[in-house]
Amino acid sequence: MIIIAFGIGPASKIVIVFLMAFFPIVMSAQKAMLTLDQNLIKAARTFSASEFQIFKTIALPSTVPFLLNGIRLGIGQGLIAVVEDELFASTAGIGNQLTSNGQNLQTDCMFVGVLVITITGIILTSLLGIIERRYSSWKPENS
Repeated sequence: MIIIAFGIGPASKIVIVFLMAFFPIVMSAQKAMLTLDQNLIKAARTFSASEFQIFKTIALPSTVPFLLNGIRLGIGQGLIAVVEDELFASTAGIGNQLTSNGQNLQTDCMFVGVLVITITGIILTSLLGIIERRYSSWKPENS
């Protein structure tokens, strides 16, 4: 349906990747909001903290680790989605190249495409892991 609506070009890839990555991030954000310590929020309001101060000092430190975890899951889903989209409806890209090489029995070229996808996933996950370690001290113990 998305390919019919947006065509074979990059717009359909962007929409599909967005949709595949959106839900893990939203689910992680929902889980993050459930971990907010209501006693801390009540204490901050007792001391006349503004909404921005509550966000900056309570909500953000509590939710960032969960959001980063959702983004990590979204990266994997997004990579799968873009390759899948290129496999079925594309005139270029790694997925299209994999299909073409598979049909022509060029397994060596196919494995290069798989290796590129794998390395891309490893690099993106590693970069996010570095950011995640930076904020790991913010993760609450009771989650």
